[in-house]
Amino acid sequence: MRAMFTTRRSLIRALGLSGIGAAPVMLAAALRLQPVIDAGAKQDLLIGRLVPPLTRTARISIGALDEMNRGLDVLDTVLRAGTGH
Repeated sequence: MRAMFTTRRSLIRALGLSGIGAAPVMLAAALRLQPVIDAGAKQDLLIGRLVPPLTRTARISIGALDEMNRGLDVLDTVLRAGTGH
């Protein structure tokens, strides 16, 4: 249980540094997330699903710390490359 809380705190902190707000299982960004979800899927990063009608909010699941770190790396790559938003 302690590892999950540590992972969650690390994830939320890292997303905040990227300019993306996050609740424990939600992403909230200043950009449309569907292109980010699509680009992440091409790199085997399954972000989750949109929360209609909020096109800038997506549901995510918290995984193990190594999975979340890999996910953050992919997300950073996707955001730097641009996603047509």
